[in-house]
Amino acid sequence: MGCRRYYMHGHWIASFFITTSEGVRNQMVGQIGTPVKDSSSVVWNMRETGVLPKVGFTPDCNISSRDVASTKLLSQLKEDIEAEYESTLHRGLYFNGNTPKGDKTLLKKCLTKLKMLLKPFIANNITFRLAYDTVYGGILSTEGIASHDPNADFGNTLYNDHHFHYSYYVFTVAVLKLLDPEYPLEFDDIIWSLLRDYANPSHEDPFFPPFRALSWYNGHSYAHGVTLLEEGKDQESSSEDLNSLYALRLWGVASKRENIEKLGYLLLQINVRAITHTF
Repeated sequence: MGCRRYYMHGHWIASFFITTSEGVRNQMVGQIGTPVKDSSSVVWNMRETGVLPKVGFTPDCNISSRDVASTKLLSQLKEDIEAEYESTLHRGLYFNGNTPKGDKTLLKKCLTKLKMLLKPFIANNITFRLAYDTVYGGILSTEGIASHDPNADFGNTLYNDHHFHYSYYVFTVAVLKLLDPEYPLEFDDIIWSLLRDYANPSHEDPFFPPFRALSWYNGHSYAHGVTLLEEGKDQESSSEDLNSLYALRLWGVASKRENIEKLGYLLLQINVRAITHTF
């Protein structure tokens, strides 16, 4: 009987640990494939061994006083702290989520402002409120429904870009949770719900599917949801894909949930390998 030939992605090979199969004839042959005897089951084990540093909230290297002076960082921080911010409740999730992220390095005064900006979203007291969809099991922006435009807010109502949109909130609240001794615990519920929407690890959760947009096969997430595309779904933004997993990891750190932290780190490593080999 002839051999079956199995093909694998380049990023699989980079993390390839061992091949086990009843009747394995020989180990992997280059990047083309691995000939294996006809068998009822083939198991490939891959292990991530640290392609990334232990990424956290702060960079590995400290900013020198010379860098602070040359970039006028201190004066810029003071300007940011003293600036007046307004919550733009009428805007979509994506643009609103991007706005507060820049406040992450500000201290007490900025944390107070940040909480003020976030509270309407946490309370779902915004123009286009979030709603739970019982068809696909997810949290949606109602802007597409209200405007009769499925492309409104980048198509969030049709599950486009959920990991992009929601990760900005996860990231921002994770920073707030870590830095603010008066962190409001009521913020936790919506953040956990947003994470369950795009990075739910449980197959037993009755409300959200596991890893909605993530392709474990390809090592990255897809931007498009339940939209039809002639050439198939696309990645669209590898940087925001990474940010969604970085936010997941940081939320695990801030929440002291080691399992979530490790999940985020694993997915980050897989994503980096896939992006490096594919793009």
